[in-house]
Amino acid sequence: MTTENTALSAFQQAFPVCITQKVQWGEMDALQHVNNTVYFRYFENVRVEFMEITGINRHIAETQTGPILGHTQCKYLLPLTWPDTITIGTRISAMREKRFTMEYAVFSHRHQKIAAEGTGEAIYVNYTTGKTQPIPEAIGQRISEYLTTD
Repeated sequence: MTTENTALSAFQQAFPVCITQKVQWGEMDALQHVNNTVYFRYFENVRVEFMEITGINRHIAETQTGPILGHTQCKYLLPLTWPDTITIGTRISAMREKRFTMEYAVFSHRHQKIAAEGTGEAIYVNYTTGKTQPIPEAIGQRISEYLTTD
């Protein structure tokens, strides 16, 4: 196995939900690197994928209840530039009655390392009333499948 495959494979093992996409030319700013705001879109892309595979999106459509993003942050480790391919990963680092915390990372194929790390806290709410509520048991079980133990 090549070094490239080994680094990416280790990343994918650490982050069980991943998507891969190309860095777009238009994501770069005047300083010729991906603008800091774009990383939050990357996190959103993998968060939506997570919500799809865990059944959260289907549950939202059926019940009008689901998570909203209550807090997010990003630590930039190295600048991304076009052209590059990235793999964005997520995992769950904490889960409580009404909320769960996701960890994110953006892996640069060009650099063979993580370019950014972040977190996001999702709070379960009833979209009609705007009030928080406990995570439904079936959804909680699906989310907990991605809970890290390190």
